[in-house]
Amino acid sequence: MSGIDNIIEMIKTKTKERERSIIADAEKLQRERLQQVEDSSKEKADSIVEKAEREAKAALSRHEASLKLRTKHKVLESKDLFFTEIVEVALEEIKKIVKSKKYADVIKNLAVDGGISLGESKIELILPKGTKVDLTLAAIAKAIGDVTGQKTSVKISKDTVRASGGVMVRTDDGSKWVDNCFEARHERLESEIRNSVFSILFE
Repeated sequence: MSGIDNIIEMIKTKTKERERSIIADAEKLQRERLQQVEDSSKEKADSIVEKAEREAKAALSRHEASLKLRTKHKVLESKDLFFTEIVEVALEEIKKIVKSKKYADVIKNLAVDGGISLGESKIELILPKGTKVDLTLAAIAKAIGDVTGQKTSVKISKDTVRASGGVMVRTDDGSKWVDNCFEARHERLESEIRNSVFSILFE
């Protein structure tokens, strides 16, 4: 074999080696890129799954919160309705007292309560129109004075008040008053009554 043939053979050998190297590098690069694509796809898939899970959990939490809120509102509505029914029954029972023998004692107690709150020496009682009850004014005055520490006089006013029962207690000059009629007392005490009823029935 001549020198030229050796050179040619050497070039062929080097070329084949270079081809194998290039092919190997290309195959390696292809594998790396395929791996990168797979990794990227997996990451994207995982990201999509994680996002979907987060959104599902958030939606579930919102639904649960909304359900709890709606349930709470329903419970409150039921309690309010039940309380209203109780109060209506109670008011009807209270109105029956107006026609009973105990009504005089009820008026006396409400008058004393109002007179003590006013703390004045001269007071008058304003009763609902049509009220028929015998009151011992001296006893009411004494009960008030025993608490306030001052001599008290009590009289019944010619004025009347619109109410189903009870009494409005007013100073003689009309400057101050305490409305102890049934409707006014119910309005003032409604919150306290509600709390008491709820604590008894719902706790």
